[in-house]
Parts: sequence; structure tokens; C-alpha cells
Amino acid sequence: MVIDNRDTSGGSGANFLVTWRAAVTISPPVVEAVMISTASQQGLSFVSPGRVVEERR
Repeated sequence: MVIDNRDTSGGSGANFLVTWRAAVTISPPVVEAVMISTASQQGLSFVSPGRVVEERR
């Protein structure tokens, strides 16, 4: 998913929830957010790893 840097519909910070399920026990998916900007000849980037908020059995 790519979010335009001018999109302000979610407020000043982006938040995403990823819901997944499996019929058998498996390793959790790898989920990361990557932000890259090159405005005004300056480069800025960071990576934010996902984390488990709630686990259901």
C-alpha cells in the first residue's frame, strides 16, 4: 500500500491495523512501514516495524 504524503485523512500520523488468521499455527507475518521523502533536495527516511497489538486464539 502506498499513501501519498499529502494525504491528511488519518491525521498527522499514520496508523494501520493488519488482521490475519491461519488454520494452523504458523509464524506471524512481517509487517513494516517505510517512509521516504526527498523534498527540497533533502532526503529523509525511516522504517517502523509492526508489532502485535492483540492476539486471539
